[in-house]
Amino acid sequence: MTAVRTATPPSTAAVPSRSPRRRTRRRPWGAGAVISVVLLGSLLPLYWMVATALKPTTEQAAIPATLWPHEMTLEQFGAVFENGTIPAASVRSLGIAVATTIAVVVLGSLSAYAATHLRFRASSSLLSMSFVTQLLPQAATLVPVFIMWRQLGLMDSLPGITLVYVAFQLPVAVWIITGHFASVPREVVEAASVDGARPLTTLFRIVVPMAAPGVAAVAIWCVIGVWSELLFALVLLSSNNQTVPVALASVIGQHTTNWGYLLAAASIASLPPLLLFFLLQKYFADGISGAVKG
Repeated sequence: MTAVRTATPPSTAAVPSRSPRRRTRRRPWGAGAVISVVLLGSLLPLYWMVATALKPTTEQAAIPATLWPHEMTLEQFGAVFENGTIPAASVRSLGIAVATTIAVVVLGSLSAYAATHLRFRASSSLLSMSFVTQLLPQAATLVPVFIMWRQLGLMDSLPGITLVYVAFQLPVAVWIITGHFASVPREVVEAASVDGARPLTTLFRIVVPMAAPGVAAVAIWCVIGVWSELLFALVLLSSNNQTVPVALASVIGQHTTNWGYLLAAASIASLPPLLLFFLLQKYFADGISGAVKG
């Protein structure tokens, strides 16, 4: 007698589904396309600024416009350095940015340390109240600041404009640094106090090094924000104390504008913040992500 073999139906569980694989393969392509479009839209104005600054005057007004200068020239860049207004404004803005950053980092670290590792009831309320100030547009505070600074004798003063920038940058700095200080184990701070370390010693020798990405992110944030601020610098400073944005705005004439000179000046003025960001972009990304997680 021969044994009858019954055919077993094929198992549907053993057959892999192809649709999830196709979806997972298509997702990186879509994300890459979106990132490429955003990156192109961000870099195109920067490229156009530098390319136009390198063109001779006759080629700048050519129709249709050329994507790349046929004859490169550094004439406009030489005119910017020969005039001296933009380099002097850059040095002035750099000094204001450094002073503002130091003040914001020190005061923000003290405030964040008090809110995270020194226990008192009103810490969360004070943090919320400090961040409420960011809900107001800066233009709404321009007139009150102008009146106060005129009465205090701080008009056309570099320390006066530095105080304004510190006041506007400090709330955001406190929130970013607080998120990083909160991730520092409390046991480390308590062990330092048991060993006899004072609060300031614990802060600057233990807590700040452990939260270095957050402090670096605040420093980059302050430098870029101060470097590009126009409104208060235009109102509170005179023509003798122009910062970079005000000096660039003064190049635009009422009837005619030397676009080659303006774009060359803008290219030179864009170098310091761009170099700072590219050198410290890792710390900036880690600092912002750490603040969000905290």
